[in-house]
Amino acid sequence: SITGSGTYVEISIAQQHMWFYEKGKLLMRVKAAGTVADAVEKAGIDFERADTTDLDPDTLLKKDMKINILRSFKIYLVVDGKKHPVDYAAGTVRDLLKREQIELGKDDVVKPGLSKTLKPGSKVVVKRVRYETREVEKVIKYGTQTKQSAVLAEGLKRVARQGRDGSKTVTYEDKVVNGKVVSSKKVGEV
Repeated sequence: SITGSGTYVEISIAQQHMWFYEKGKLLMRVKAAGTVADAVEKAGIDFERADTTDLDPDTLLKKDMKINILRSFKIYLVVDGKKHPVDYAAGTVRDLLKREQIELGKDDVVKPGLSKTLKPGSKVVVKRVRYETREVEKVIKYGTQTKQSAVLAEGLKRVARQGRDGSKTVTYEDKVVNGKVVSSKKVGEV
C-alpha cells in the first residue's frame, strides 16, 4: 500500500508465499516481497555458473508465485571454426547467440536453427559466409589454319599471316566459409 502527505511517501510491500521448484519437484516455500531476485536471495539458493530461473530477476512477486530453478549445463559453441564450451541453462540457439553477443551476417549459417531449444551437450555451429567477386585474365591461344596451295611444292609450308595470343577477362563469384573458398562459379566473361 502507498500512503502519503506532502513530500513524505510510505511504501509497504506485503510478503507473499513463493514456491521454488527444481526439475519439476518442489524445492521449498519462502515468504518474500519484492522481485524474483529478492526471493532467490531470501531462499538462500546458490546459483553456479549460468544457473537462473524461468522468470526475469526483476519480475515483481505475486501471491503463490511458482519459480523454477534452471541449472546450467555444458553446450559447445563453434564460431569462426573455434570450439568453445559454454555453460547454459535454458533457451534457444537465438537466446544463446544474443547472450554470447554473437552477431550474424546476412549470409551466415547456424546449425541447429535459431529456434531450436538447447539441451545438455548440444553443439551450435556458426559458419561465417560471404561472397566475393574476382576477375581472372585468361590467354586465348591463336589458332593455325592450314590451306592447300598449288603455288608451294608438296610438304612445304608458308606463314600467310602471323597470329597473336588474345585475352579475355573471366569473372567468378567465390563462396567463402570461415575464411576458406568452398566453391566458385563463373558469372561472366569479356
